[in-house]
Amino acid sequence: MKYLFFLIALISFGASSHCYISNGAETYVSGDELKLNNMKGNVVNISNFKFTHKPICRNLFDMGGETVFSIEFPRETYYVYHADAGDIYLRATFSSDPAHILYDKKNSFTEMDIGKINKAEITLTFDVVSKATGVSQKAKNINEGIQIDFIPEKCFSTGCLFGHDNTNHYYRVTYIPQITQMTKTCRFNDGVLTAPAVTISDLNNNASRYLKLEPTSGNVSFICNKGLSSYSFKYHFESESIQGNILKNEYENEYGGAGDVGFEISLNGSQAINFSAGNSSSYDLLNFKDVTPEEQRVNLNLYGRYVVYGQNIRPGKVQSRVKVVTEYE
Repeated sequence: MKYLFFLIALISFGASSHCYISNGAETYVSGDELKLNNMKGNVVNISNFKFTHKPICRNLFDMGGETVFSIEFPRETYYVYHADAGDIYLRATFSSDPAHILYDKKNSFTEMDIGKINKAEITLTFDVVSKATGVSQKAKNINEGIQIDFIPEKCFSTGCLFGHDNTNHYYRVTYIPQITQMTKTCRFNDGVLTAPAVTISDLNNNASRYLKLEPTSGNVSFICNKGLSSYSFKYHFESESIQGNILKNEYENEYGGAGDVGFEISLNGSQAINFSAGNSSSYDLLNFKDVTPEEQRVNLNLYGRYVVYGQNIRPGKVQSRVKVVTEYE
């Protein structure tokens, strides 16, 4: 009796289908300009990389997986740019064209065209975000670079023999942007506000009410320059000559000055601005959601009323000064 023996060879074709890089890895540093002109949708496209080591690929008998390089983007999505006038926090999104780098299938390891990788286009889109959202704890310094990797499909088992293991093989683009931007800051324009005259009788009868203070000199407003910001802006008032909430008269001891009569000021015409140790509370100037890249002007509308703060009341000129201080978060 004769016996027939069949030998069945099981071959993992997928294990024999992959690419590797002769020197293991290669890095290219891109310094393309990033123009931050808008609060949202700042786009930069980077391409024309200068990798020189060709990938070497094989797809045995056209039976295995694709000879593919995937494109891996950073896990970090938040970055910070340390500008002179304040940090800018950014949220990044990434895409590429093509989504993967595909190489022809060859039965033996063959050098492939590195130009396919060099000509890939990476699109990075940046939105300015508010620091108040807590991103500062997880934001990476953008000047340390953003890494994008072209990684070959992993080889397994027999396909990795004879020096063809592609573990930790990659082409890495490190994008260190050259950033062009203006940081938004706000300043207050000095000016003079005038209140209409009242009589001593009105003061004695406590009939003085808040009146709209009209500018007679300068532009009583905040000017926020062109630029971007990750912050909201606030302001407060300060005075070195105050009694309670009353701004005292600078001329009370001078010829022609009113005696013991000053001002209370208000933002809404009904409630006095409260002072503590010469400083008021903080008030909203420009919220983050309202920040635009253009120059922004915010008028300061104030109401005032005459208030008696002593017993030596006499008619005359009343003038008080208050300092307006802009704040950053």
